[in-house]
Amino acid sequence: MRRRFRLALLGVLVSLLPAGQAGAEILAAPVTVTISNLGTPLAVSIRPFRAEAQEIWHVAGACPAAEDPARVRLVAFAALAELTIYLTDAPEKAHRTICLTNPAAWPQARE
Repeated sequence: MRRRFRLALLGVLVSLLPAGQAGAEILAAPVTVTISNLGTPLAVSIRPFRAEAQEIWHVAGACPAAEDPARVRLVAFAALAELTIYLTDAPEKAHRTICLTNPAAWPQARE
C-alpha cells in the first residue's frame, strides 16, 4: 500500500517537470535538493552513464527565488532511488529541463 502511494507520488512529481521539446522554448521546472525525508521528497540517483538512467535531465541554471519547487533527495545507489537520472549540458538531449534553487548541492553535468 505504501509502495503504491510512493509510486503515485513519483508520477505526480515527474509529471510536474516539463518534458524538453526540440525547437520549442525551454521552460525549466524549479527543483530543490534536501537531505531530509520530511515532505516525502523524490529519491533520485545520478548515474554516470546514460544507459543506467531512466531519464536525462538538463540543468538550465539557478532559480533561488522560485516558488514551490519540486523536492528531491540525492541517494548514492540506484537501488535506493525512485528515479535514476543522467545529467547533460545538451538541452536537446534531455527529457526534462530543470533549474536549481540550491545549485551548490548538485554535481556538474557530464557533457
